[in-house]
Amino acid sequence: EPVSSPDPSSTPPPTAPPDQANISTNTANMTLLGIILGIIVVATPIASFISGCLLYFKKRNP
Repeated sequence: EPVSSPDPSSTPPPTAPPDQANISTNTANMTLLGIILGIIVVATPIASFISGCLLYFKKRNP
């Protein structure tokens, strides 16, 4: 038992810094994903509108 008790106490310190790094990278990834999703959400209707206009003009001017 005395040998097992120091093991848990010794393991948390090394794992703490990687957790903070993982959290920071996760937040950065989430912001990147949010920006990409925002661009997709904004660009999809614009692209469909532009493609629709191009198709409309192509149909008007054979």
